[in-house]
Amino acid sequence: MTKATNLNQQNMKAKTYLFVVILLLSISLVRAQSIAAFIVDDQKSRIQDTWGSGLFEASRDGGKRKHQGLDIIVKPGAKVYAPFDGTIVREAVPYKNDNSYRGIVFRGTGEWAAYEVKIFYAEGLFSGNAKKGQHIGYTQDLTLKYPTITNHIHVEVKSGNDRIDPFNMWQMSF
Repeated sequence: MTKATNLNQQNMKAKTYLFVVILLLSISLVRAQSIAAFIVDDQKSRIQDTWGSGLFEASRDGGKRKHQGLDIIVKPGAKVYAPFDGTIVREAVPYKNDNSYRGIVFRGTGEWAAYEVKIFYAEGLFSGNAKKGQHIGYTQDLTLKYPTITNHIHVEVKSGNDRIDPFNMWQMSF
């Protein structure tokens, strides 16, 4: 094999490698755009406090039921953002006997059309269409009801009749 042939083969391998790297980066960027946006700034989950765990399927009422969402730590009055393109379809009321707390029911559109998100302990600003990352409400102060709890919003995600661990939609943010 001549020196020129060997250099050509190495050059071809380098170009192929560079092409693959660029292709993978392009795919990663496209995929990153389809990940749900943060619901609040500095998004972190409520792992454990005196009231228990805020993780999906954590035990509730002495094991009688499971937590159906994920609690995300917030300060009262923080902005709430649309997780993806969708529609705010209605207000949610987390407690039957306490109308002081509110929530937002949000249904996805486009690639998120199969998803519905409930965000409790947040007052919505409007109903109708919202774009991913758009300001849609403000968080409430849950410590007024539960004085020692870590203030948070509660987020439930469904696809059809299936509950989904919200952590999976935002795992890169925790």
